[in-house]
Parts: sequence; C-alpha cells; structure tokens
Amino acid sequence: MKSSFYHFYIAILLVAVVACEKKTDEPSSLPPHIEGVTFLNDRNQFQDSVLFGEWILIKGKYLSTAHSVSFSDVAIEAKDFFADDTSIAVKIPASLPDPTTNPIKVITSFGDVTYQYKIVLPPPVIHSVDKLAANADELITITGDFFLFLSEVKIGNFTAEIVEFDRYSVKVKNPDTYASGAISVTTPRGTSVSNKIFGFKYIVFDEEVNADFIASPYGHNSYEVAYTDEIRRGSTAFFIDYKAGSWGSSRFSRTAAAGSMDLTGYSGVKFSYYCMGPSTNSRLRVVIGASGLTIDCETGKWVDVAIPFTSLGNPTSLTALEIKEFRGQGVLYVLDDIGFY
Repeated sequence: MKSSFYHFYIAILLVAVVACEKKTDEPSSLPPHIEGVTFLNDRNQFQDSVLFGEWILIKGKYLSTAHSVSFSDVAIEAKDFFADDTSIAVKIPASLPDPTTNPIKVITSFGDVTYQYKIVLPPPVIHSVDKLAANADELITITGDFFLFLSEVKIGNFTAEIVEFDRYSVKVKNPDTYASGAISVTTPRGTSVSNKIFGFKYIVFDEEVNADFIASPYGHNSYEVAYTDEIRRGSTAFFIDYKAGSWGSSRFSRTAAAGSMDLTGYSGVKFSYYCMGPSTNSRLRVVIGASGLTIDCETGKWVDVAIPFTSLGNPTSLTALEIKEFRGQGVLYVLDDIGFY
C-alpha cells in the first residue's frame, strides 16, 4: 500500500512538471516589446546605432510569434529572420529610405511594436573610375559603394552634373575638358575622395601632339604618333619600340616658337602606358630637366600614372618631357593621355 502511494505521488509530480514545461513553451499572448539592439557577436552591449546591411539581434520580450519585421517599411521575409521569445536575429537591408533614422517594426500574433532607432548609411567609398580623362560633357562612371542619397560629385574644384546613380555606381558629365583633380563623392554621411587624379590642366598628347610640342624620341627601332591598335582613350595613341641597349626615350620637346613652358599652377605630370613586352620587369623613368623618377611597370594592361612635381625636383619650367625606358631592354610601349594636372 505504501509502495502504491509512492508511485502515485511520482506520477502526479511528473504530470505537474510536464504541464509546467508545456506552459513555458507556449507563446505569450502579450504584445511584443523591444528593449534594444545588439550585434550577433556581442549580445550584451546595446548599440546606439548600426549600419545598413549588418546582422543584428533585436532584444525584448514576447517575440516568438513574430511574422513580420520591417525597417522603415522595408519588410524582411519571414524565412529570413529567426525569432524566439526574447530576440530576433535579422539582417538589415542594404538600402533604406532614410540615411540616418529607420525605425524597426515587429508584428507578432498578439500585436505590434515600433522602435525608433538609428540605422545609418555608411560613408561612401570610391573603388574605381572608368576613365581618368575626358572631354567636356563626356560621361564618367564612378564605381564603389554607399552612393545612396548622393548630393554632390566634384572633379577638383569643378562640380559635375549627376546623370544617374544607385548604391554602387554614379554617372556624371565631365564639366570641362580641363577639369582636373581628385574626384570626390558626397552623401549625408560624408565625402569619399579618389586616390587617382582625373583630367588635365594642360595636354601634351591625347589624339595628337600639342602644337607647342614636337615628338623627338630617340633610342628606338620605330615610333608612331597615330597608333590605333591599342588605345587608352579616344582613337589614337603614341607607340614606341625601344631599342635594346639604347636606353631610349619618348621625348616631347617644346617648339622653338613656344619656348620654355612655365609650370606655375600645375601640380604634376600624368600619363597612361601599356607595356606590350616582351619584358615582364620593365621600368620607365620620367624626366623633367635634371630630375627624374623611376617606376616599375606592369605588362599587358593599361596603367594610369600621376607623379607630383615634388617627386621630380619641383621644376618651375619645362623644355622637354621624357618618358625613358630604363633597363636598356628592347620593349614595346604605347603611351596615351600625357599632360599636366
């Protein structure tokens, strides 16, 4: 009899435990509540703000029946977030309607809650520019990230007309043939500046040699000032077959009529090269007057080069610009878009 009572007592206890567990697992019928937002890898520290595109944890209570999560009315599909009673793991969309404030809304089976929160656009980033020289009104494409809410694009001190843009790219019109300088892109979250110089204040060679210069190369097997097989921009380029052992030069000299060129107001020299080989370790030396700078060259692709005058001895005048082969090798080069910025 005592044994039967003991087993009956155990059975009643088990039923009570199971009942309690079942009640705990059942979703609360209370409306949802949000306490704050953390990162997934730091779940104890509430964040004052987060960025577009980040994974976050929405922390609170009564969240397990969530069937809708949205940021400024940009809804996340139910399959793309995970909810339990105290949190929701979700990735913020890459694009939202406001650059700084985007409230979070959660709808559950028992109500909804809107949490005023700062989800902010990251600062813009420039990755590349499709060309580093252009005629007036010619389209330029800038690629990068976070160009949303774009307000301004500048080339040096010139403001460029924005034709179209999205998060990853911007198309602008070149405001002036002689617009020159770094390209900058501005959004409400800051300004990004390109690491390469765009354009020219003065052109020595683009489609042809400037009338105040003459091509006077030496140390070559042949050269061509209207080469069309490989070009950086436009329809022609400058080709030279440097002669082995000659330490040749693509020299552009001022004409007698033009005389020496005053370099006041210019910051450096810029050009593009295409090394056609056969050498894989070619070098060029850029020379103005008695000073020069040697650069290691890549083979088989166009490379844009900008050299500040501070690296060339700060010349104040110029009678000739030389782009010399500097290993004494027989090697083929194409040059294009040569000038000063």
